[in-house]
Amino acid sequence: MVWWSDPRHPQLRGKNLLDLHGKPLVAWPIEVALESRFIDRVVVSTNSKKIAEIANKYGADTVRLYMLNSPAVRGEDLRFSEKGLVETTRQLLLPLWNSLVFLTTYAKIDGWEPNPENLKVKNNNPLDRWILSRLNKLFGEVQKEMDRYDLNRSVAPFVGFIDLLTNWYIRRSRRRFWKAGHGDDKKEAYATLYTVLFEFSKVVAPFIPFIAEGIFRTLRHETDHESVHLELFPEENSEFRDIDLEKRMDLVLSAVTMGRALRAKHQLKIRQPLPKIFLVTRDLEAKNVLNELSELIMDELNIKQVTITPDEEELVNLKSKANYKTLGRRLGSKMKTVAESIADINLDQIRSIQNGKNISIKINGDTLELSPEDVLIQREEKKGLLVETDNLMTVALDTELSQDLIQEGFAREFVNKVQNMRKEMDLDVMDRIQISYKASKELNSALEKYSDFICSETLAFKLESQEFSDSTKWDLNGEPCKIKVEHAV
Repeated sequence: MVWWSDPRHPQLRGKNLLDLHGKPLVAWPIEVALESRFIDRVVVSTNSKKIAEIANKYGADTVRLYMLNSPAVRGEDLRFSEKGLVETTRQLLLPLWNSLVFLTTYAKIDGWEPNPENLKVKNNNPLDRWILSRLNKLFGEVQKEMDRYDLNRSVAPFVGFIDLLTNWYIRRSRRRFWKAGHGDDKKEAYATLYTVLFEFSKVVAPFIPFIAEGIFRTLRHETDHESVHLELFPEENSEFRDIDLEKRMDLVLSAVTMGRALRAKHQLKIRQPLPKIFLVTRDLEAKNVLNELSELIMDELNIKQVTITPDEEELVNLKSKANYKTLGRRLGSKMKTVAESIADINLDQIRSIQNGKNISIKINGDTLELSPEDVLIQREEKKGLLVETDNLMTVALDTELSQDLIQEGFAREFVNKVQNMRKEMDLDVMDRIQISYKASKELNSALEKYSDFICSETLAFKLESQEFSDSTKWDLNGEPCKIKVEHAV
């Protein structure tokens, strides 16, 4: 079974879809599908094109998923937009298909086959156990909503799962596939990703039938049905559920999401390493989880150190302010004096307010009791820190860059540009290259220091600084650089 057929350029447009062995997948014309539906709400196209024409341009599966994930299936009006179709393809369908490309590409390189022996491995890696647990949770969620004939809520869980699979599991597992040899962890990664994609194709088959069929036919054994649409819908298996692990990973994902948001908000590229991330929580269980999985956070956010603390005073200056809404009527003319006193309360009193306790202050010899609702706590970021907060946790990034971190940032930017050039040259993932460059003194120093890292990441056997005419000009964090990449035969 040549199951690793190259799926790099799928036809995603419904009735023209080919499977990965070049055989056409039968599909009804989108016009028939549209004419066969009862429509009781208005669907307006923003560019005055017929929806059928747009559907044939972007693909039947794209239109299906866009519509099912829209207000239209809830009986609400929808302004049909090509932009929505583009986003559906870019954010959901292409990442899903690229997951299949990733698996088949590296399985072919390593000679890994989905035989019974390779699939019956023990899952020791928590990432594998987590994604299999989430997959089985997904089975139950989709089944429940389909039984209720709620198409919109049936789609939402697997849309979220695509993001978890592509932007978390595969991102965090890539180096397990890349490393040399055929160790147990690598075998576990192959078996897990194969199982997830194969079973996931059955879940999404009613919603995106052509993409599901393409994935299924690529991964099926000769003993499996010819089509995913002949398979039974998968059912949740409690043996694979690990609810505690799901909760722990959700906490890590929350920290990573806030960290990413801080980077994006302040335009800090993920390729620029930062010295430290502070995670503030007073929840002991959360602290233990974050400590246990801190390496995942460091890797994903490109951070050198994780510091977990219960005291946010390390990150922000806490200030108190009177809540005029609760105190104004009560205090009348005394409000101004009380407000000044509240602004001067000490850190211990602020902590008491944060812990939900009342405090007392002296006003002209009289004692005034204040509840947590009477005092507003304001946070002012300390110099060099960026802070984000939710209900359970506060995240802060230390943005003070040492010379070493700046140089590593240059090296990672250089790797990114070379990888882009490899793609443009349509090189195979295992093709070796040689790199020539011309850069400023500061940039050249960084590239020399991280030459081994650059060569390892780009599969280059040579990296040298020299003069040349034909090259590509790049900007690396404000430093100009000319790069030339050649295929090493």
